[in-house]
Amino acid sequence: MLQSVPFSIELRPARSVLVVRVCGEVDLLTAPKVQAVVTEAVGDGWDSIVVDFRPVTFMDSAGVHLLYALERLHDEGVSCRIIDGSPAVRDVLSLAGVSRVLPSADPALL
Repeated sequence: MLQSVPFSIELRPARSVLVVRVCGEVDLLTAPKVQAVVTEAVGDGWDSIVVDFRPVTFMDSAGVHLLYALERLHDEGVSCRIIDGSPAVRDVLSLAGVSRVLPSADPALL
């Protein structure tokens, strides 16, 4: 039986970029929490945000909707990038065509 990773969001300023590290599952319950944190960060003046999905263990369609919300911020002039993480997350993002929506960030540069 797989052990569940508790959901959490960590904020880590890295130079002029805010890294939002998401841990656990991104689903109908948690995706709005991630979106609220990112929206609040933009309201606080952050205009360059990287959402790090490497510790995410599961993502459903609510996570895909979250990424499209990040794309809207990107279209409004906020630099939004992602780090896609586990094969399970990459598969969801690939199937949803998210690679065409948001650019990827190089974790080594953060």
